[in-house]
Amino acid sequence: MEERPESTTPRTSGDRPTDGAAPAGRLPAGRHGLPREFVISNQRARIIDAMARAVAERGYARASVADVLARAGVSRKTFYERFRDKEDCFLQAYDVVAEGLFERAEAAFREGAGEPWEVRVRHGLARTLEAMAREPEFTKMCMVEGPSAGPEAMKRYFAILELFRLYVDQGREVADAEVPELTAHAVVSGVAGMIYRHVADDRAEELPELLPELTYFVIAPFLGRERAREQAELARAEGR
Repeated sequence: MEERPESTTPRTSGDRPTDGAAPAGRLPAGRHGLPREFVISNQRARIIDAMARAVAERGYARASVADVLARAGVSRKTFYERFRDKEDCFLQAYDVVAEGLFERAEAAFREGAGEPWEVRVRHGLARTLEAMAREPEFTKMCMVEGPSAGPEAMKRYFAILELFRLYVDQGREVADAEVPELTAHAVVSGVAGMIYRHVADDRAEELPELLPELTYFVIAPFLGRERAREQAELARAEGR
C-alpha cells in the first residue's frame, strides 16, 4: 500500500452535508490564499470520501467517476490530476478506509499488552464492530464491494483478513491442547461472513450486538467453551 498523509483520512458521517447543501470541506471559490499542498490534500480527501460513499450507495460496477465528482464537488480535470482512473481512486480509497476502520483493533491489541490473549480479542472485536457501525458506508465498501471490485481490491480484502488472522492465531500459543494451524483462517473467515451478512443487508449499525457471539466463536477453538463463555458474558455485560 502506498504511503498516505494523515490529512487524507475520510470525514466521518457527521461531517457530511445534508441533501442540497454544498459538500463539507469544499474550498472557498476564487482566490483563497491557501497553500497548494493543503488544496491538493483537501481535494484528494474529498474525492476519496466521495468514492467510498458512491460505491457504498451504488455498488462498484454502477458507481461512475461522474458520481464521485458530484459528491466531491471537484472538476474532472482535478480528479484525473490525482488518480489514473476509477479503479485507482477506488483502491486508494479502500486503503484509507480500511486503515481507518481497522486501526482500532490494532490499537486494542497493542494497548492490551500484558493482558490475556482472550481479553485482547474481546477488546479488539469490540472496537472493530463499533467502528464499522459508526461508518456503515465505509464498512460496506470494504466488506461487500471490495471483494467484487477486481483482483487488486480482492488482494486488499484478504490483507485485512490476514491482519486479523495473525492476532487470532496467537491463541495457539496459549491453548491447553494442540490446535490445527488452519484454525485461525477458519475462524476469521467465519467472522467475516457474519459481518458481511449484516452489512450487505444494511444492518451495520447492529454489528456491536454480535460481540458476545463473535467473542465466543473466536476463543472457543483455542481455550475451550468455558473460558469462551466467560469472555462472551463479559462482552454482553459491557455492551449493556
